[in-house]
Amino acid sequence: MLNQAHEQHEDTDFVCVRYGTVLGSRGSVVPVFRAIIRDGQPLRLTHPAMTCFMLTFQEAVQLVFQATVTGKSGEL
Repeated sequence: MLNQAHEQHEDTDFVCVRYGTVLGSRGSVVPVFRAIIRDGQPLRLTHPAMTCFMLTFQEAVQLVFQATVTGKSGEL
């Protein structure tokens, strides 16, 4: 909402990128998955009705570049 509230500025474009899971990042779920598997617990990756997307760092950077080039102010 904050991004969309700033779209009236003529000289600056505000565009947001929302990531899925970036593998190897500080917030990555991979260490959590490893701990669950190590403890012998069942691993459920996602709800059957949902799709989980995982990105590499390189893909995340490419997504930022793509948003910079193709995004319009106020977009998410």
